[in-house]
Amino acid sequence: MSMKLCRVVFGVLIGLFLVAVTPLAGLLQLHGDFRNFTLPLGVLGLALVILTLKTRMSLRLKVFLLANGISATGWAASLYLHNFLTQFFPTEPVTYILFFYVFTPAFIVSSAGVLVIAIRQMLSANKTHA
Repeated sequence: MSMKLCRVVFGVLIGLFLVAVTPLAGLLQLHGDFRNFTLPLGVLGLALVILTLKTRMSLRLKVFLLANGISATGWAASLYLHNFLTQFFPTEPVTYILFFYVFTPAFIVSSAGVLVIAIRQMLSANKTHA
């Protein structure tokens, strides 16, 4: 059961990378919130947080996966909140700062951390089986 959930977590993580990194918007010609992948990024981030909390794994990997999911969800939420608040406060800087200077670097750092830890764990698992 735990290994199956781990595969689902990494599947969601791969989906998160595909949504955030690849230029699929021009290829798929999506419209609205799906065009800039804001909504799918937030949903995948939330799914990653939920699945990570339900899966048993090493503490380091869990921390980086949670940071990755929270930063993706927070990125999307801060963008929607910024768009909403600029209707009332045209110079609202808080969500703008969160969007560009908190959640984006957190997503990049946590993505790199997940990759490094996952590759290390896979290599150490292969050494013990060989």
